[in-house]
Amino acid sequence: MLNRAIEKLKTEMDSNKDKSIERIGNFLLAKLSSNPEIAEKILNPDKSIIKSLNEMSRQLKEAIAKDQRKGEVVVGITDEEGFEIVLQYYGIEENKITSKVLEAPIKKSSSSFDVNIDDLL
Repeated sequence: MLNRAIEKLKTEMDSNKDKSIERIGNFLLAKLSSNPEIAEKILNPDKSIIKSLNEMSRQLKEAIAKDQRKGEVVVGITDEEGFEIVLQYYGIEENKITSKVLEAPIKKSSSSFDVNIDDLL
């Protein structure tokens, strides 16, 4: 199953030389290498890298429209937000994907940083 999922991603990447498709494909290949259990999600015949990009675009347009109604300015999304949308699109839960580094306990800081954008304007 893992090899079929890898082949599916590579085929889509090879058939469309778009940099965004290549970047998302490589992201998903990296996830697959450390989390082979997500192969079944990648193999879903209704899911593709290009469709994940379409979902990202849809969510971005929705956010822009929402922010424009509030009179705010939107620039775009970060890589992390984009990759999160891709994982959601494929139905992959990030909290189930853990690396060895993330298994170590995380120390919480006692200080907090809270900034309101309106205070800066």
